[in-house]
Amino acid sequence: MKRILIVAALLCGAISLSAQEKGESYAGIAIGASTGSLQYEYQLKKTIPLGTSFGIRGEIAYFPARRLRVGVAVGMPYDSTPTDESLGYDYKLYSRTIGIQVNPSIAYYAKLGERLYYTPELGGAYEIGSYYEEVGENATEKMMYSGWEVYCHFFALEYRVSDSFAIGTDVGSLVYSNAAIKDNRGDPYLTITQTKFSFNSATVHARFYF
Repeated sequence: MKRILIVAALLCGAISLSAQEKGESYAGIAIGASTGSLQYEYQLKKTIPLGTSFGIRGEIAYFPARRLRVGVAVGMPYDSTPTDESLGYDYKLYSRTIGIQVNPSIAYYAKLGERLYYTPELGGAYEIGSYYEEVGENATEKMMYSGWEVYCHFFALEYRVSDSFAIGTDVGSLVYSNAAIKDNRGDPYLTITQTKFSFNSATVHARFYF
């Protein structure tokens, strides 16, 4: 009898860790960074180097079905981009953005091991914030921007450390994004577009299940 109880307890523990079940939820935090190139429309389409981008966000999610997750995140992204030298500046200047981003997403959890899951994710985001452009060594202009993107994270993993805690990561993505910057009069100033598949971004997650 004692052996039966032990086996039953072990099975219950394995089941609780075997998959993200219907009705589960989590709250978490994610930190990401990326670098690469940027294509923008300014008189002519051009491609320039892109400085490093950082972001931190809080996220909540719910499993409406076994292994199917829907969620939303709210974050604060920051970007720094060197100015295109072909615009005539004698020294390198930077443009910077800082904003608020809302990011709904959906993901599927495919089991790879006892606690390890492959979690491809499809999502979108809308972002608004401030755009700062250096126009001289000691001069900066402030404008407003808004933009949106759709993305797919193909290379994403989550490891369920315990019933109540998991860590995860995603590396690289397929992204299409569009952002519009307006001057202080509300007139269009710059349109930034990107379509790329790359491995120059990474995010780490900490998730607390309940």
